[in-house]
Amino acid sequence: MLNINYKRHIRYNYQTEHYAFIVDETEKSYLFFGLTHSPKTFHNKNIPLEKKNFIIPMLCIADKNNFSKIKKNKKFTRKDGPTIRDLLKKYKNR
Repeated sequence: MLNINYKRHIRYNYQTEHYAFIVDETEKSYLFFGLTHSPKTFHNKNIPLEKKNFIIPMLCIADKNNFSKIKKNKKFTRKDGPTIRDLLKKYKNR
């Protein structure tokens, strides 16, 4: 279950070599959605965002050591807000 009060942010994932939208954390790992420039990942459609970016609609988990520090210059646009909220609602109770 996703923590509603968790401060969500973006970090670079060294393992996948893509940015990740971190939505929750445990003691040793992060729950995240991957960000990419590709419209498909593993033959599944990704959700389009502004600025020719896509978010992979698959909740993943990885060790905290695989991530960089918080990327404060990376943010979603205002138009991406409803898309992100819908995605989080879908995965809220999982």
